[in-house]
Amino acid sequence: MMRSAARHMRRTLVLVTALGAAVIALTAAPAAAQVAAAIGKPLPSPDLAVGLVTVKVVAGNASAPVTGTDVTLVVNDVPRQARTDSAGRASFPGLPPGATAVAKVLDEDKTAHESEKFAIPESGGTRILLTTRPWQGGGGGAAPFAGGGAGMPNPRKLSGEPRGEQADPSGQLTVRVTYDDFQDTPEGIAVALVGYAADDSTSYQVERTDKAGRVQFQDLDRSGGTSYFAMALLPRNDGLDRVTSIPVLFDSQSGVRMVLSGEKRSSQAPALDDFARADPQVATPAGKVRVVLEGAGDISGKVALIDAATRKPLGQAAPQLAPPDLSRIQSASEFLPDNKLPAGTLEILVVGGSGPNNDPLKDVEVRVIPAASSDTDKGPAQVTGADGRLRMVLPATEPQRAVFTINGRPQISKTFDISKAGGKLLLGARWEDTGRPEAVFDAGPGLTVYAEYSAGGQRYRSMPFQTLEKTGSKVTIVTVPRIQFQFQLEADVEDELLAVRGRFVVINNSWAPYRAGPDGLIVPLPHGFKGAVVADTDQAEVSVAPGEGFRLMRPIPPEGRQFHGGLSMPVDRGTVSWQLDLPLGTDGSQVAIKQVAGLRVNTPPGVQKENRPTPQGIYQLYGPIGIPAGQSMVMTIEGLPSRPAWRWWLQLIIGLLVVAVMLGGLALALAARRPVATDAGPAEARKQQLIDELVELERSTADPKRREQLLAELERLWG
Repeated sequence: MMRSAARHMRRTLVLVTALGAAVIALTAAPAAAQVAAAIGKPLPSPDLAVGLVTVKVVAGNASAPVTGTDVTLVVNDVPRQARTDSAGRASFPGLPPGATAVAKVLDEDKTAHESEKFAIPESGGTRILLTTRPWQGGGGGAAPFAGGGAGMPNPRKLSGEPRGEQADPSGQLTVRVTYDDFQDTPEGIAVALVGYAADDSTSYQVERTDKAGRVQFQDLDRSGGTSYFAMALLPRNDGLDRVTSIPVLFDSQSGVRMVLSGEKRSSQAPALDDFARADPQVATPAGKVRVVLEGAGDISGKVALIDAATRKPLGQAAPQLAPPDLSRIQSASEFLPDNKLPAGTLEILVVGGSGPNNDPLKDVEVRVIPAASSDTDKGPAQVTGADGRLRMVLPATEPQRAVFTINGRPQISKTFDISKAGGKLLLGARWEDTGRPEAVFDAGPGLTVYAEYSAGGQRYRSMPFQTLEKTGSKVTIVTVPRIQFQFQLEADVEDELLAVRGRFVVINNSWAPYRAGPDGLIVPLPHGFKGAVVADTDQAEVSVAPGEGFRLMRPIPPEGRQFHGGLSMPVDRGTVSWQLDLPLGTDGSQVAIKQVAGLRVNTPPGVQKENRPTPQGIYQLYGPIGIPAGQSMVMTIEGLPSRPAWRWWLQLIIGLLVVAVMLGGLALALAARRPVATDAGPAEARKQQLIDELVELERSTADPKRREQLLAELERLWG
């Protein structure tokens, strides 16, 4: 429940990035062919900020963005991840010029699609287009970064997405309102700006557009400690287009510009609703606001609907369990090839039900379509029998997908191929058997509001939005821990240390930034760690706090912040003792340790082990690791390579000799000097000379290379 709730929020969030628009020149060749040729190729974009890479992911055509999927950008062999927003874009700011990079994304079958390798340019940024399905063109034939006539960007596609503007002062937000045409910019439209600060306070401003459709907001928080949401209601036909931005966070370097665009005035399309894209709506009567709690274990608190302008509640109520929402469906599919079935033969079983039920589902329509097709209404279809089964024989010559309808909602399977042999397809679907807590309030049209839930000394807040006249609104409050921590690490032995490196993620489940304190947030490292380092690409945001861990100075933005780093742990006679304090706890973390003969790992209870072959060798993967907040992750790693035992004993002897020499020196200083005759042989004299030099080195802790030479010669002399 916690992860699904947080994922709902993360689909709609990105940090402030320069999005802009680049123009792909058109030639006599067909537009679709040109776009297909551009897939995976880096496009230098002088209008983007230096070091910014944006990756747009589509499913076969420019009008089918893939939202909420993870994109990996490997920079100088170090992977970074970002999630695509509602336009299918993932942004990677602050990359070092000259670094080499490759962008990658996985499709629904976990097949990787990647770009050409490219260098981060010295000036401007880079745009990349990736597709998870074969290119089909469409979308009006326009290039993915092109817009309307004369190469202008399409305002609607840019709507709500901020871009950095170096020419504007930091803390200035410029919003331009349009009807999907930069020549149609209405005057007098009220643009509201709501701010959520890290200290839990809120702010509200409203300005009306000038003749060019612009408004400006000045002196906004430049520290990154406030999320700003811009929104407006645009009259069109007999309704209103509700347009909303994603959160805007400022840095100290530049201002921000954005477009808020509705449909064209002449469009007969239904009223547009950006808020519904961020928070999917359910039927709610006009004049009402339905507040739904997601992830709430404690429903003893109070829900309030707050007027953003006055910060006063419009109503308060205790949450009540609502009837199950049958439209909230979780579906899955699994295909098993069967060489005993003729090519084109597909045997299907559909199972599921409410809650934990997994019964055969009868009267379910299943339609099979080509995997490359986006038309889910065309293709052969059949209905399941009482046993949930059906059998289809299809003239399939290419990969296919199954579309099955559950409670009126279409679900789509993974891609499968029955062109060479038949197979069996298992389709599953489950829906709620109990409703979610909710409260319903009266609210007039045109208000800017947000909802809050208070319980157990905690306050949770929804995204802000504006109310409509002809329909009600549903808004979700995510009631999970505000800050969570996660890591994915790999480790292997280097010399006498266990080298550990990987990705650290601080997740912020709030719409407001999180500020731990004036000294930033400390991400602890295991007791006794040595030599921590931060990846070059993350050093602007993260530093090493000696003896503690990593320090994140700037506030943690909505969605969170991730970075890459490394550390070393001492190996003591083949064993590493690992104690990692976790004030935030962790969930879903993992550690991969390179396998060596005799390796033994004692992990926290419930952690699973899996062997993972890689080009660098076999790693033992331990996870998922879940530790409650305020506890420690304790494990021991045994059987690691270590230096020979004689060297350990020699170091101990040398340490004792150091003490003995110091005591002897004190005794000699107090005693009368007497000439001492010695008749030691050359070998013994050499040993004594080496030990004396080694003792002096141990006292000065200098020149480790010379120390190794002395030890090696002593080993030879002692045989």
